[in-house]
Amino acid sequence: ILGGIHVLAISPNGDQPISYDAKAAEWLDSRLKALTEENPGQYVIVLTHPMMTGTVYGSLLGEAGGIWESSLPHYWASDALTPILRKYSQVVVFGGHLHFPLADPRSIWQGDFTAVGCGSVRYMACENGHYLHMRSATVMNDSFRVSSGNFVQFDWNGNMRIYQMDFTNGAVYRNAPYEIQYPDVAKSNLKKFSHTALSLANGKPSVSSLSISDASASSFTAVFPAGTDDEFVHHYSMKKKYSETVTASDLGLSSFETGSYTVSLRAYDSWDAESDAVTATMTLGSNSAWVTDASGSRPVSGGDGTAAHDFLSYSGGILSWSANTTGKPRSAAITLPDGSVFSITQIGPDDFKGNWTFTAKVFAGTGACKPKDAAPWTVSIGKPLKAESLKYANDSKTYANNIGIAGLYGNAVLDGCVDIDYDAQTVRVGLFLDCRDDS
Repeated sequence: ILGGIHVLAISPNGDQPISYDAKAAEWLDSRLKALTEENPGQYVIVLTHPMMTGTVYGSLLGEAGGIWESSLPHYWASDALTPILRKYSQVVVFGGHLHFPLADPRSIWQGDFTAVGCGSVRYMACENGHYLHMRSATVMNDSFRVSSGNFVQFDWNGNMRIYQMDFTNGAVYRNAPYEIQYPDVAKSNLKKFSHTALSLANGKPSVSSLSISDASASSFTAVFPAGTDDEFVHHYSMKKKYSETVTASDLGLSSFETGSYTVSLRAYDSWDAESDAVTATMTLGSNSAWVTDASGSRPVSGGDGTAAHDFLSYSGGILSWSANTTGKPRSAAITLPDGSVFSITQIGPDDFKGNWTFTAKVFAGTGACKPKDAAPWTVSIGKPLKAESLKYANDSKTYANNIGIAGLYGNAVLDGCVDIDYDAQTVRVGLFLDCRDDS
């Protein structure tokens, strides 16, 4: 009995899964019944090593669908005492075993009773979230720097105050302690710190900026200031999206392809409230691109500010170009605010239409006949006779005859295809040598 407050301690058996001796559980039940009937407006503290399953942060470790699924669902926490504890609204149970951080707002829980996590005076652990710099599945490399615990006070009226102590730095984790009124018949003392109430009152976090540097085919460096929250930021999520795919999704590639990417970052708090996204762009491969003759734009990492040259303009991380109406391919290079240079070439099948001069050697065959001198002639490229799709003889790919060539065989129009690979920045021209009818 400390200052009039009864403190009960109960230890589990040493086996797994966690369990309690039946006589010990009966003792706990009988003591809680007697104490709460004698002093209905006074809290009773229960100390036991493991957390109560499904209460504070960490108590679902090992549960299916919980923080970390395991083959031993009751190795870390226990619900063996829960049927007893939930009968007494005056109970405040302190449990540990897991070293989850007390700074997390889920470290206090209220349902039919109150539960409080105890952290650890030696090191901190967390859920198996595949974080970086891990000593083991749930322990970070630097976790041994953390020592924490609870400092509990009661006033003369039975109100309770809990400070979550940062022993390592000689400070407290929160600006204000958890304050819980004395128990009453209406059980209003159990409403303030239910996880439902805490999550509904929660505000979303925010992140101010993101920058990308050192981009390569295998990695990039993302730099951003720590996010802010009314409690604290629990984790961040970063996604990569290829800028030229309209319905872009996460690539999931072992390496990045050449092109421009948008990187998106969000912060999440302990209640999974997410911040607005901040984005940055990175360009991999050559600082050049082939695009169609239509006007367009793409994200480019070129620094803050604006720039303009020829048919190109840059502002706010976006490089834009106007429509190409010259009837032929065109290129321009622009110097961006960060000093880098990016070039755009606009090219399309229609840019090949017009008069062309062909020159070729004409061979008469073998024997005494010698090659004739080179003879130039004019070839006109325009529309095909009849637009249709045909398969290439050596593979299954289908091509459209998007041009018609007159002058190779007199005035006859020979259909062909201009095939542009914008990613590889190459052009192939093929002729349709087939036996289609004259319709």
